Amino acid sequence: MSQTSFQSRDQVTKHLEILRKYARITLVHSQALSRLETVDKTNRLKEFRSNRKSFQLTRSEMARLIFKGLFRAPRSCGCPTCQARRAIDKMILQQTTGHDVPSWVSKAPTHEARRS
Repeated sequence: MSQTSFQSRDQVTKHLEILRKYARITLVHSQALSRLETVDKTNRLKEFRSNRKSFQLTRSEMARLIFKGLFRAPRSCGCPTCQARRAIDKMILQQTTGHDVPSWVSKAPTHEARRS
């Protein structure tokens, strides 16, 4: 893998970390971002979206990367559908960031949780 690919992955990983932080502030803690944070968020989202095609991500996959694990999710039931969703989420995250998959991916919401 080229040096540019590693730099791009590191950049995407950094954007994801900070975008998740902003999402947590606004959605979980119901706090407003400062003006500087809002500008930074907008710029990071633009950069993140510009990398979408190079990582072959859909908009839905991008949103999942940002919001996944933001809210406490129930444990998965272990059915084939839930196992497939976890495998896809892990693959997307690993391909995008190039890092090991964090534990919150394995605790993704399941079809059982979505019904309630």
